[in-house]
Amino acid sequence: MTEVNFLGRLAHPNIIRLLGYCKDDPFHSLVYKYMPNKSFDCFLFSGHLSTKCDIYALGMVLLETITGQKAMDLLRRVGKKKLPKWAARIGSNKRNRKKKMDPRLEGMYPQESASKCSELASRCIANNPKHRPSGEEVMVCLEQIYALD
Repeated sequence: MTEVNFLGRLAHPNIIRLLGYCKDDPFHSLVYKYMPNKSFDCFLFSGHLSTKCDIYALGMVLLETITGQKAMDLLRRVGKKKLPKWAARIGSNKRNRKKKMDPRLEGMYPQESASKCSELASRCIANNPKHRPSGEEVMVCLEQIYALD
């Protein structure tokens, strides 16, 4: 509680302001000031924002769409709480991909589109930002996926 009070009083241009907290068992949340058009995850772990942070965020949206799962779900079992840890392994393996795809999408997409989309999502959330595709590469890939439909 002391840390929360301390963080709430911190004021610096390079620190996102803590507005409050929520202690609703079993979940505990910190509430920070809204950052329009920014990814808190990228800011939190890199200290600065870049287009590669936006690419990561797009990859997460793609994974959420493909799997029908939230990016973070504390109700999932240990080791599967964070979507990237397990969803990024979808890859091009047809059997593996079918198990991880959102069952509500069954029969609504070409298999090749699903494969390319999951590969793109995996590239977008690469741990090293240098290994993520550029915005132009993402656009070209998405246009190719769209053309498969």
